[in-house]
Amino acid sequence: MDDREKQAYNALNKWAFRLNLWEYDKQVKRNHGKKLEVFSPHYFSLMLIDAMKELRSGNVTADKAMALLHTVDGRTMMRLCMEAGF
Repeated sequence: MDDREKQAYNALNKWAFRLNLWEYDKQVKRNHGKKLEVFSPHYFSLMLIDAMKELRSGNVTADKAMALLHTVDGRTMMRLCMEAGF
């Protein structure tokens, strides 16, 4: 992997992690603070993880992988996540 691919991979990983932290927090609150038996990852983080896998295998360029973060859905999820403090 070159530098651009590493940067893209790290950015996708960072946002997937943040989105899952946010989703976990929401699920714990819905469960009234009790420990979760099952955690369901955020749907957009699953898309980011798939893009990370494709990037590692060389099936997609760094620009195409990063384009996910710049879609309307991506920007909305990132904004909501940041507003929630994650």
